[in-house]
Amino acid sequence: CGGQWSRQMAKTAKINVPLHSCEHFYVTTNTLPGVHPGLPVYRDNDSFTYFREWGTGLLVGGFEPEAKPIWTEGVPPNFEFNLLPDDYDHFMQIWDGAAHRIPCLEEAEINTFVNGPESFTTDNQYILGEAPECRGFFVAAGFNSAGIANAAGAGSTVAEWITEGAPSSDVWGVDIRRFGGFHRSPMFLRDRVKEVLGMHYAMPWPRKELESARGLRRSPLYPAHAEKGAVFGQRYGWERVNYFMPPDHPATDPTISETHTVDQPPHWLPFVQEEHRHTRSKVSLFDVTSFAKLMVQGPDAEVVMQRLCSADVSEIGKCVYTGMLNEHGGYAG
Repeated sequence: CGGQWSRQMAKTAKINVPLHSCEHFYVTTNTLPGVHPGLPVYRDNDSFTYFREWGTGLLVGGFEPEAKPIWTEGVPPNFEFNLLPDDYDHFMQIWDGAAHRIPCLEEAEINTFVNGPESFTTDNQYILGEAPECRGFFVAAGFNSAGIANAAGAGSTVAEWITEGAPSSDVWGVDIRRFGGFHRSPMFLRDRVKEVLGMHYAMPWPRKELESARGLRRSPLYPAHAEKGAVFGQRYGWERVNYFMPPDHPATDPTISETHTVDQPPHWLPFVQEEHRHTRSKVSLFDVTSFAKLMVQGPDAEVVMQRLCSADVSEIGKCVYTGMLNEHGGYAG
């Protein structure tokens, strides 16, 4: 629980806690008409801003789409309870949207400009659990500016993890084991959190692919896939084919368009349907370069695999699609 120092603290024990600091801004204004203590906290996703009553004025902040990473190599040793220099030019992408939503801000005076560091993770989810590198080393970090809101649940989960050996609910989305060695890269972290900070208020489209820090891991077949019109997604750092764009379709067609609505089917649906029909009726090849491959061999290999897997894996000359179970007979990850 070292806050934005967690990456550096964990590194001393050779443990990977991939988070990175960004500059995070808010301002307070002078007295504004209509402001009173009963005003609700107001959040405007379209302008990536939030507002709340601050005395007789407003506090205005936001989570801008293009953030400003800081301290790629780690928090300076002499930084504690300090603020960062003002950056009005960067803050304007928040302020302009706020003034559009609340026009009286155009004439408001700014009383206080606050720029402080906040740490963010690579997927906008926090980091909990026992570190895979060291038994008994538990982490609760990377709360992406939402630590107060998540503190009770996160604290209860980690306490249960420590005392019972495992959480009683599925928390894989925040489990520290979801990260790999490539997440240690300071450059990857810097480039990714620049996009992640804005995800707080961005539209959470299903299957949305992040655009930053791409191309880390590529299959030997990547050039051939790209030549055939592949549209790639990223899984555990790998560029994997989501679907193939037909030759007669615009290559620049985005995965999610700005005019897309929640009741519309995704534009790629007919392409995937055709791939599915082809696989069922003919033959398809799948590039599984990104999949882990484990070699299990020895006189008891079949016995061990039969115990681990939920399907019968004893058939020779076939690929068997099966789950691998944990010690509770369930799935993890």
